[in-house]
Amino acid sequence: MFFFFFSESTEGLSKRVFDAYGLRCEFRGVLQPGGLPLYMVREREIVEAKIGDVRFALVGIRNNDEFGAEALKNQAQKYELVLGCPIAFVFEKVTDAQKKSLINRGVPFLAVPALVFLPFLGIALQQQIRMNQKIKAKPREFLSPQAQQLFLHMLYRVKDSYVTKARVAKELGINPMSVTRSSRELESLGLIKMHEEGRSVQMTCAMTGYALVKKALSNLINPVQKNIVVERNHLPVNSLLAGESALSKLSLLGGPTRDVYACAPRFVLPKSEDFTNDAKWLDSVDLVNVQIWKYDPAKFAVNGTVDPVSLYLSLRDSYDERIQSSLDEMMGNVRW
Repeated sequence: MFFFFFSESTEGLSKRVFDAYGLRCEFRGVLQPGGLPLYMVREREIVEAKIGDVRFALVGIRNNDEFGAEALKNQAQKYELVLGCPIAFVFEKVTDAQKKSLINRGVPFLAVPALVFLPFLGIALQQQIRMNQKIKAKPREFLSPQAQQLFLHMLYRVKDSYVTKARVAKELGINPMSVTRSSRELESLGLIKMHEEGRSVQMTCAMTGYALVKKALSNLINPVQKNIVVERNHLPVNSLLAGESALSKLSLLGGPTRDVYACAPRFVLPKSEDFTNDAKWLDSVDLVNVQIWKYDPAKFAVNGTVDPVSLYLSLRDSYDERIQSSLDEMMGNVRW
């Protein structure tokens, strides 16, 4: 049996429930239908509503209603016959047992704060909920290049030990203020932990190895800022194998037709000519692809190639199944 104290209007309660899902429901006033037993209209507020193209009615259950789920199912059929549209009962609250009983019998209902069982809306309602949730979803936070550089340093060099901001600034050759800003980015995403010790701030990874990489992946950026094609004899100093060339060394992938390298912007020779648009006409010229990165790949180089995480990020959007398979192989072989 249901015993409810109804302290709010049917429209008010329904609006609270729909608002919790970001659903737009139009309320079109209170209905006073004839042809129904007195107990189905007395002290029950019936409100017309509409979501999308579906019109339905909401029946508020008051405190003196003592009907079980089976009785409410039969009443719902009578309401629908008279009103000519689907109906749903509105409760201020339901217990788990009551909720289960209503759902098992297919009785549509709403309950505060966010219970919605409206099978007559079906897929349309599910799609609208998903669409609104997608719109309301918090935008993904991407790391700045400086913060990603600090992340890689913490991942590869610091691991589960502790390091001061001053030491990191010195080791990376960057401004201490940049380290402070970047550390805040990483801490806000739960990637590092910090605590004060005397007059310095100690930093460590929130977790280590691949667990930390997995947590960070959705926030990490593609390090490649620009691609150019230059003659091999103009290859920038401190260039490292990158892209498919690097991946072919770390997996079973075959090498590309033109070698790929990466470097920081400051190492590109000012007079280097970019042959990107004319490369296909210069078969006899020894050309190489050069990726200009947003941070210096040499700081995390491994045996003449870019580091595995940055390499993964530079290729993860490739549509080539061979590359995707080789990336998985490479990441599985990394000794974190």
